[in-house]
Amino acid sequence: MKITRIDNRVLAVTLLAACLAGCGGGSNGPQLHPVTGTVTFQGAPVGSARITFIPEKSGGIATAMSDSSGKFIMKTGGEAGVAAGSCKVTVALSDPGAKGGDGLAIDMKPEDMQKLAMEGKLTNALQNAAKGSLLPAKYNKIDSTPLTVEVKAGNNDIPLALTE
Repeated sequence: MKITRIDNRVLAVTLLAACLAGCGGGSNGPQLHPVTGTVTFQGAPVGSARITFIPEKSGGIATAMSDSSGKFIMKTGGEAGVAAGSCKVTVALSDPGAKGGDGLAIDMKPEDMQKLAMEGKLTNALQNAAKGSLLPAKYNKIDSTPLTVEVKAGNNDIPLALTE
């Protein structure tokens, strides 16, 4: 009986250590590389646009909001940067007067976007974001966006020049 208690304690400590090792602040995913840029539409900066980088192979979905001068800094899961590789890019600018319902809040955190992706709802949410958009619909949809970028190791400055 005494051996069983010791075994249970050892088991409990071992499980706790394994859980902590898996949940710590360490990065288990791909290395992230800084990505900044400016989004413009017909040459003018676009403020308050939601930019999404969707990796074509591996890595988490990265998001950003542009400031009034169109500048943005991409984040993946709350950490600055994007995994290296090719990414599809969507850009949405919702009309503040349009009704919501697309599942994407203007101030949505990257981890909430990740959750939508894990639930298989992100593609529909991004497509629904085209309703009430102030930009051409092709930029809002993952299946029609003409924007693809290559994130490389190191610093990346990626301009997004949108046209009609």
